[in-house]
Amino acid sequence: DELQAQKAAIQRETDLADESPEAQAIQEAKSEVDSNNKTSTTHIDSEKEPSAEEIAIAQTAVKAEARNHDLANPSASGEDTKSKSETETEKLAAAAKAKKDRINNNNEVASNTKNLMQEEAIKASNNSDVPNLVTNLNQSQASD
Repeated sequence: DELQAQKAAIQRETDLADESPEAQAIQEAKSEVDSNNKTSTTHIDSEKEPSAEEIAIAQTAVKAEARNHDLANPSASGEDTKSKSETETEKLAAAAKAKKDRINNNNEVASNTKNLMQEEAIKASNNSDVPNLVTNLNQSQASD
């Protein structure tokens, strides 16, 4: 009786585990793998010629993709087109260059900028000793 009860409990736990989201995800993954195996090309006969209908469908699909990706235009390619961020970067660089040119060509702005960038002169001090900001434990190293 005890063995039967344990088997029944194990079976119930197994049934509960199969209803969990993880178990369902595993089952879906297994079924997807099985369906991928069904779409393999092992069942295709390489000796058989495609029908006119199959050729027409393939040509229509190729034309639609070419039209969607503008493949008829030889000058445009996916690698040559600039992304939006590259274009914005170029615009920003051009604006910075134009601003620099305006500043350099304007004498008043150039002199004001130069005055702002100059360091202030050090004021005179009565202190003859320069403060030592680093503590030296060995005085012989400080004299070297």
